[in-house]
Amino acid sequence: MKVNHYQVQPGLFAGEYPGNQSPNVAETRVRELVDKGVRTFIDLTSRADWDDGLTPYHPYFLEVDVEGTMGLKRYSFEIPDMGLPSGPAVMQGVLDLIRSEIAAGRPCYVHCWGGIGRTGTAIGCWLRENGMSGDEALAEVQRLYAAHMDERKRARYPNSPQQPRQLDYVRKWGTGSR
Repeated sequence: MKVNHYQVQPGLFAGEYPGNQSPNVAETRVRELVDKGVRTFIDLTSRADWDDGLTPYHPYFLEVDVEGTMGLKRYSFEIPDMGLPSGPAVMQGVLDLIRSEIAAGRPCYVHCWGGIGRTGTAIGCWLRENGMSGDEALAEVQRLYAAHMDERKRARYPNSPQQPRQLDYVRKWGTGSR
């Protein structure tokens, strides 16, 4: 079972949670991303997601990186499901980490649970910081999401980001009115 994801640019991927209750599936998903070069996992899930059944995937780093030479890392920035960061500093932390990791030659994978709302919001803000207007950034996130996520997921969740307030957040990112 492959992980639904897309490449935003060289060194930056985004999508759904790479873990799974099946250890074999979780290891396969982590390995798939690592094989694409991912070394840094940026997790936007929250404690509530874990309470709802998410299982950790970072223990599989040891299975994938047997010799410990890849230096796989996971960073957590908790954002509530269907929600927004608790403040601009949280999103700025995500974007700063992406920037520093890519600059260090450490490709990143940004994800939430489904790879739709929180992930789309973060990637939209990244695109805003890299010169796109709000509407251009949202159109690009939607294009990437629609082109690379599986058909069943797109049928059930056609838009990324999902919520009107997430769309508004991306449009306002970088304008001083977040």
